[in-house]
Amino acid sequence: MKNSKPILFSALMIAVIAISFVGGCKKENNNPVTPWHGKLKTFSYQGFFTDTLFYDSLGRRIGDSNSRGVRYKYYYSPNKVSEYYFASGSTAPTDSTIYTLNSAGYMIYSLNSAGYAINDGIRSYHYDASWHCSSETTASGRSTYYVWKDENLDSIKYFNSSQPTGVWSATSYTDKPNTISANEGSGMTWMGKDSKNLRNGWINYLDGTGTTTYSDTYEFDSKNRVIKMTEIASGANSGTFIKTYSYYD
Repeated sequence: MKNSKPILFSALMIAVIAISFVGGCKKENNNPVTPWHGKLKTFSYQGFFTDTLFYDSLGRRIGDSNSRGVRYKYYYSPNKVSEYYFASGSTAPTDSTIYTLNSAGYMIYSLNSAGYAINDGIRSYHYDASWHCSSETTASGRSTYYVWKDENLDSIKYFNSSQPTGVWSATSYTDKPNTISANEGSGMTWMGKDSKNLRNGWINYLDGTGTTTYSDTYEFDSKNRVIKMTEIASGANSGTFIKTYSYYD
């Protein structure tokens, strides 16, 4: 599953028209809600770059642009999503991924042009009864298994040709909704259901790298949405990582 691949975007203006009637007429509250209302608008990492997300009239992601010039575009057709990557300064796509969807609208197969030659760009996906991704496999023999608990991602196990290569585990809040979902919150529902709540800590172990422990804290806006995430890592990797977010209102 895509965890956090760079989310890439540019600025969008929203025209909000408020209509009211006076002079004896009943006053109406007509504040239109756009299809992207409440969805993620920008994502910034360490102040190095800012990604801006764009949506269509159905609230689906149609584009991302990055302050460094990198862009993504998404096109939709029956049972298929086509994703195109544009390197900085490029007017033609330099990479693409085609997702095949099932009848419920979730991806079950993907083909990435860059990884196709080594069979690493060919992936299949499986889900649990709630449409959380339970596993993904590549044609090259790598597998990832996801365990969900109380609608939150609890652990991940990585394998290469049936040999374990790493494990990830997390704990989540029970009272802090996940407003920074890379799937539902950013118009990519076809990637499967994401965690219901924010995580407050996690541990990652990879062969050859070791174990890293992370703790996550958040700042919220007046609508209880995450506007800042601070992640502190210790162990094999260490450091403090800051991500900031904004939303379409």
